[in-house]
Amino acid sequence: MVDALNEFNWEVDYSKGIFSEAFLYFRNFLKEIGRRNNLTSDDLYRYSIDEFDILVKNKKALSRKEIEERKKGGHVMIFFRGKLQTFSGKDAKAVMNKEKVSQFFRKNLGNVTIIKGLTGNAGKISGRVRVIKNKKDMGAFKKGEIVVTHMTTLEFTPLFYKAVAIVTDEGGLGCHAAIVAREFGLPCIVGTKIATKVLKNGNLVEIDADKGIVKLLRNK
Repeated sequence: MVDALNEFNWEVDYSKGIFSEAFLYFRNFLKEIGRRNNLTSDDLYRYSIDEFDILVKNKKALSRKEIEERKKGGHVMIFFRGKLQTFSGKDAKAVMNKEKVSQFFRKNLGNVTIIKGLTGNAGKISGRVRVIKNKKDMGAFKKGEIVVTHMTTLEFTPLFYKAVAIVTDEGGLGCHAAIVAREFGLPCIVGTKIATKVLKNGNLVEIDADKGIVKLLRNK
C-alpha cells in the first residue's frame, strides 16, 4: 500500500512537470503565431480550433471587433437540431448567464442531443457520463466512465487513470483538461458551455473529439 501511494505521488509530481513544460511550449507557440499576425496570446484564446487552423494556414484572422466582443462576453457554439448556433459578446452572456439560462435554452435545453465544443485532444469513443460538480462527486467515479465537468484541476488526476474521455464546459486549446488529455491519450472536448447542464450521470454518449461533438445516444 505504501509503495502504491509513493508511486501515485511520483506520478502526480511527474505529471505536474509535464503539464508545466507542455504549457510553456504551447505558450511560446501561441506567442510566435501572434507575432506573425499582430495578435496577443489573449486574442488567440478567443479562437475556435477551426478558426485557429484557418489563421495558421491562410493567415485569415478574425476582425478586431469580433475578438473584443468575445473578450467581453465570451463565445458560445452549440449544435441544436442539426444547426450550429453561435453567440458572441452580449448574446453569449445572455445565453450562458450563470444565474438564469436564457429563454432559448430554458425552452430547448432538454431537447439537445448534440453538444459542440473545441477539440482538446482527438479521438472517438462511446461511454457513460459521470458529471463532476464538486469533490464529493469524485468518489462515485467508475473506471470506463467519461468525465463531464465545468473545468478540471490537479484534483482530478486520480480520475484520469480511470476515465475514457473528458468533456468540459469551459476551457480552450491550452487549458488544463486539454493538456491532461494529450498526456493520458484521452479524447477531450472543451468549451462546450452546457455539457454539465445537458448531460446526466449514466447518459450514454458518443464522443467525436475529432469534430468536437458530443452526441447523446440515450438517457440511460
